[in-house]
Amino acid sequence: MTAKERIDELRMKKGWSLNRLAEELGLTNTSVYAWYKKEGFNPSAQSIEKACEVFGISMTEFYSCVNCEQVGQNETLLLDSFRKVPLQEQEKVLQIVKIFERKE
Repeated sequence: MTAKERIDELRMKKGWSLNRLAEELGLTNTSVYAWYKKEGFNPSAQSIEKACEVFGISMTEFYSCVNCEQVGQNETLLLDSFRKVPLQEQEKVLQIVKIFERKE
């Protein structure tokens, strides 16, 4: 399942139209419709974060159903934690991860 499919699944559970989804996310209708009409056009990271807020779920819960066969539980937890790190500190986290990559 892709991120836009997951958002669509959550939207339908709420009974929302695409217009309502756009309104809840603070986006234009055009932006949301582009996810569905343009191949390869996907929600931004900020849109996914906002979707998690409006649907009342964590990033971990969101990604637990997105590409489950490709993303493990620890990876989703790491992503959820990484997004909470201040932007100016995220580069330091990436540098630490790269140190461990080299050890393999």
